[in-house]
Order: sequence, then structure tokens, then C-alpha cells
Amino acid sequence: MGHPQFIFQKEQLDKYEKELKNDPEIYFNRELLVHSREQRRVELITISSHTEKSNEREKLLPDLFPDKINKRPFMYLS
Repeated sequence: MGHPQFIFQKEQLDKYEKELKNDPEIYFNRELLVHSREQRRVELITISSHTEKSNEREKLLPDLFPDKINKRPFMYLS
């Protein structure tokens, strides 16, 4: 079992993701950035509005984003 503070943060993120994922005004994206040396998830969270969101997605960067199944977040025009 992980450190209690880490577990609390993961549970909080899970809660926010569930609440915000389908919100029509808020864009929420959670993705795996890398794994730590201890093989823990290091996540990148994007929270924004849908204003000026394009249909194009962010590109993969070398040695980052090992989860190739889930899509990267959308890019923004500004």
C-alpha cells in the first residue's frame, strides 16, 4: 500500500475526474506523463474551459506519455 498522502491525492483526483469529465463548461484531461523510479504514476492534469479548444490533439513527446492507448489532450488556439 502506498503512502497515505499519495492515496488521498489519488482519491481526490479520481473524484475530480468523475465530477468534471462530462461537465459541458470544463475541459478535464488526466494522463500518464511518466513512471517514477519506484514505478509510481506521475500524471499530467489539464483543466480548462472548452473555449478556443481545437480539434487537434497535443503531440507525443519522446520518453514521455507511455500510455499509447489513450489520446493526448486537445490543443488550444491561443
